[in-house]
Amino acid sequence: MQAIQAQLFTVFESETDDLVNAPGAASGAYNGCSFVDYDNDGWLDLFWVRGGLFRNNGAGGFEKVTTSGLRTDAGFGNTWSDFDNDGDIDVFVSGGNTRGSSMHKNNGDGTFTKVTDGILNDSLALKGWGIAFGDYDNNAYTDIVIAAPFGFAGITDGNKLLSNNGTGSFIRIDTSIICQGTAPYTIPSWSDYDHDGDVDCFIGSGPANGTVAVDYLYKNQFKETGIANYFTRITEAPISTDLVDGQIWNWIDYDNDGDLDAYLTNYLGVSLGLGMPNNLYRNDADTFTKMTAAEVGPIVSDPGLSLGSVWEDFDNDGDLDCFVTKDGPAYCRYYENNDGVFTGITSEPITDFYAAHYGATSGDYDKDGDVDLFVSATNPGKKLFINSASENGNKWINIELKGVGATLIAGSNFSAIGATVRIKATIHGETIWQMREISAQNSFNSMLSLQAEFGLGDAASIDSLIVEWPSGIIDYCGSLSANHFYTMFEGACPEDIVSINNTTNNISFSLSPNPVTDLLTIVFDVNGQTLVTVSITDSAGKNVLVQTFASLSPGENKLDFQLDKLPAGVYYCNITQAQQHSTKLFTKH
Repeated sequence: MQAIQAQLFTVFESETDDLVNAPGAASGAYNGCSFVDYDNDGWLDLFWVRGGLFRNNGAGGFEKVTTSGLRTDAGFGNTWSDFDNDGDIDVFVSGGNTRGSSMHKNNGDGTFTKVTDGILNDSLALKGWGIAFGDYDNNAYTDIVIAAPFGFAGITDGNKLLSNNGTGSFIRIDTSIICQGTAPYTIPSWSDYDHDGDVDCFIGSGPANGTVAVDYLYKNQFKETGIANYFTRITEAPISTDLVDGQIWNWIDYDNDGDLDAYLTNYLGVSLGLGMPNNLYRNDADTFTKMTAAEVGPIVSDPGLSLGSVWEDFDNDGDLDCFVTKDGPAYCRYYENNDGVFTGITSEPITDFYAAHYGATSGDYDKDGDVDLFVSATNPGKKLFINSASENGNKWINIELKGVGATLIAGSNFSAIGATVRIKATIHGETIWQMREISAQNSFNSMLSLQAEFGLGDAASIDSLIVEWPSGIIDYCGSLSANHFYTMFEGACPEDIVSINNTTNNISFSLSPNPVTDLLTIVFDVNGQTLVTVSITDSAGKNVLVQTFASLSPGENKLDFQLDKLPAGVYYCNITQAQQHSTKLFTKH
């Protein structure tokens, strides 16, 4: 890829912005953060453990939400998923000592309620540090793994695996190998690293006491055996045999060869004050090789007390770059990827603030076509960095996935966690395939945006899009224009994708609720005394409802449609008036 030499990031500064004026993290808080659209308004908001929930005002800044009901006085990690598949994304916050961990259900009105059903009612029984949502049994409901660092924050037991039974409650699976024994477990993550159709579990186990050990990596045997909660310890070298001080495993395709490589951050800060380098394992057809600095650059040789890593195509050139947070106080690291070789960049503001850095999250919060970055750090180091890569001419495409849940014969969780997105584009004359895996824990106690953004360099479009859903459904789509945001529903549109605004012409209309269970309300404007046709089609393009109106009054009209007898699934609502036509997608529960 072609490197961009101009500076990408600027620090977001504002005398009146709530996020800018919020204090930094407490020393030793090790708290994470996440970009997430909690209110479904199309703008990425920010949740910062111990810092609070900050709503994106759509004008480049944030307003602190003081009535959300979310805990902000304690905690370490956070992970987001629509665990009950009701259309609103929920959050699980981890903690130790006297607060423990707790699930918070999104009420759909900007507030959250702590879940008190079953095992979730006992927060102290769920003490932990790192946490991650993932649908390990492919039942369209996301499960939870909690990493328990023995001896830290009052935690004296082992990991917890919580199975989502689809009724709004969870079952604790203490018999799983994931939960056996105690260790200094750090951050868990889920990834289908072997691409067999079920997500595997990776738990760092950094002792942080000057010693090293192997991490705890577990292969999911669900696809092989049909047995849920059946994991075996991964034993393949070198990923499971190297002595490390592991914090978090990130599975990414850094070399664009179509398989998932692994990057592990290491700490080791007591006996070796400088810390130890991080590990990058290249995957070649399920054979892993530990990379050296001679092969990939300083990304595997720089020492430091590394905690999290954020992998994004920050410069939109078509390959993944890497940002690494450092405990300390210290400076963070930023590595630019150029054809699989990384260059350490020190001229960016993201590497120029001295603090103890904990979690970090990324996402295109200002919707300008490049990925921005927020870093949780001690005072005064907490910062939001605005990316300006889109101004340098490189193109991009943003894909947001929506699973259809367990209401269909085969469906995936609403948040599409565990899905894999692949795109093909011709960049500077070379055909490039890129891949992203949708994950609910891919930084230190933090989660990146669930949107998959790809840099495209000089490509004006992508040639192909392939989405592999956790359900096993594979959707194939053709050419899509660059510099657009797209939303894709599972199985809804195998040949085409409707843009995020879901409109194809000039008719403005809204529909609610979405998802719908029985009554769908459509509000739109009528231009004069013309015929208006409203139709609803299923994902195969078949009309399931067609109604024509000849006597609607000019101006705003509201129509109600009873859909209680309509099967669950994904549908299009179409409005036609004169030569104008508009379409929106919705789901039926």
